Amino acid sequence: WFVLHFRYRNSVVKQQIKRLKESTPEGKIEMQASCCEVGVRIENFTTGGATVFQYADLATFAETDRWLMVSTKASQFFTFDKTNIADGGVEALLAYLHEKCPQLTRRR
Repeated sequence: WFVLHFRYRNSVVKQQIKRLKESTPEGKIEMQASCCEVGVRIENFTTGGATVFQYADLATFAETDRWLMVSTKASQFFTFDKTNIADGGVEALLAYLHEKCPQLTRRR
């Protein structure tokens, strides 16, 4: 089931990347995800957009060798490139997210 689920997620990620690339002349996007007081803030430096996903709305997460994907109750999602996670790495980030949103569960 995880393989099928990940393939679905992977295709959704690829589709979202295509949509984002359409909005940029260079075809690349600079984004950053960071934890703030009320949720996870996603900033798009290419377009100047930003949003915050509230901790109370986070539902599940899944991991691959390179990515940590977090989804909301409404099936929105964002990813962290695990090679770029600072301040203690993936384990510290997951511990922090579980502290802020105990309802967060691992997707297998």
